[in-house]
Amino acid sequence: MMIRRTTKTRHKRELDASIATVADPMPSHAVRDLVEYLEEGLAVTGCDHSLRCSETFLLASNFTPQPILQWLARYGARCDCEVLEEFEQRRQSPSFDAG
Repeated sequence: MMIRRTTKTRHKRELDASIATVADPMPSHAVRDLVEYLEEGLAVTGCDHSLRCSETFLLASNFTPQPILQWLARYGARCDCEVLEEFEQRRQSPSFDAG
């Protein structure tokens, strides 16, 4: 159990640091929440190659989806699984510093 919690804590810290570098139109805590929402949702339903889950999260969180979805597209995230992939790539980047 302890190993799993430590790994999850490290992953969260690394994700926080990667979010800080790209979270322009959203506060970093909201991006982290979006990523967690997508991880949980896509684990159950899989990706339907849209930003449907991201848009649902944004609306439920009182964000205007369109500017944020456009921002995500600029980073190459054109569906929910690509949103997760983008943050994972940033986290694994050699230039990435998790602190």
